[in-house]
Amino acid sequence: MIVSNSLLVLASVAFLGYSWFMLRDSLRRDTEVLAEAMGSNCTAALSFDDGRSAQEILSSLSANPVVMEGTIYRPDGSLLAAYRKGGRRAGAAPRGRRRNSARNSNLPRSWCTAPFT
Repeated sequence: MIVSNSLLVLASVAFLGYSWFMLRDSLRRDTEVLAEAMGSNCTAALSFDDGRSAQEILSSLSANPVVMEGTIYRPDGSLLAAYRKGGRRAGAAPRGRRRNSARNSNLPRSWCTAPFT
């Protein structure tokens, strides 16, 4: 009886751990796909240094309830546009891995920060 209960607890812990890691990986992949799509959509805004268009592109992030903020940086690293859910005050860029979301070397580069550690 003790052995079967112990195995049941062990299996439950293993299942919960696996589920947690899979959820985290799924969220990371979804964020990367969204960053790629946003990067592809903002290449014209970056090419013409059009902050208004970039802001309109970022405003589409409001449709995703998980996304709290998004930023588009110029190739020199300066901020072009920023979106923050709920009108939160603009703060420092979140720490995270910088991902190049414009793969073609002929296009301007945009960056997305993914705050996953």
